[in-house]
Amino acid sequence: MIDFVGSKLSNQAADWRKGCRLRAWEPKQEGWKQCDHVKSLGVIAGAVSQWMKRAEYGGIEALGHRKAPGGPSRLTAGQRARISELLR
Repeated sequence: MIDFVGSKLSNQAADWRKGCRLRAWEPKQEGWKQCDHVKSLGVIAGAVSQWMKRAEYGGIEALGHRKAPGGPSRLTAGQRARISELLR
């Protein structure tokens, strides 16, 4: 199994998700086939394929965090704070 944990860019990522996407991108730039390094990342091949497509069109910056789709929350800050209390 190939280990890409020690790579430069992925170690600089503040978010572990972005680090994983960068660990997938780096070997691709070195000519590795996707199937060779997907197993070492612990993700499915479809996810890596989508990440590579995003990086191809948007550059390495596209591998960063994207805001989740959807509208703003309708709950106030006080209501969100009470959710765990209400669930108990």
